[in-house]
Amino acid sequence: MVFRSLQHMGAALVAVLAVLVAVPSPAQASSGGGCGPRVSYHFGGAGVLYVTSCISFSSPHLKPDFYVESNAPGGFTCTVKQQMRINGSAVSGGAHVSSCVAGHYGPWNYAVLPPSGYADARIAIVVNGVEQVVSYSPNVYFP
Repeated sequence: MVFRSLQHMGAALVAVLAVLVAVPSPAQASSGGGCGPRVSYHFGGAGVLYVTSCISFSSPHLKPDFYVESNAPGGFTCTVKQQMRINGSAVSGGAHVSSCVAGHYGPWNYAVLPPSGYADARIAIVVNGVEQVVSYSPNVYFP
């Protein structure tokens, strides 16, 4: 009888621990960041370019990066431009440009200027000198 009670208590303890492990801690949820939606630009019938803008915070730096999936087809001048925004305002000198070639670009370190706030990374696909598609990373909050 005592053995059966211990078995039931052990099973209940395992179930409670499994739930606790599956729930993210509040610190992870409150910091934000991550990757935004994947956006695309269609080069007519010549192909499609996909990009994703991301951001994270590792004290004392904001760390934006982005992903380019596939390559721009020949005959197009194409770049991907990323710019940081802190508390809703663009950071001067904060743009990174790459060709439209598949790969992972960044992360880059930006020193946080205000003591606290939020930031995101703006990303644009620029084709033949004209911004075509713009997307934003999620906000990341910093102390």
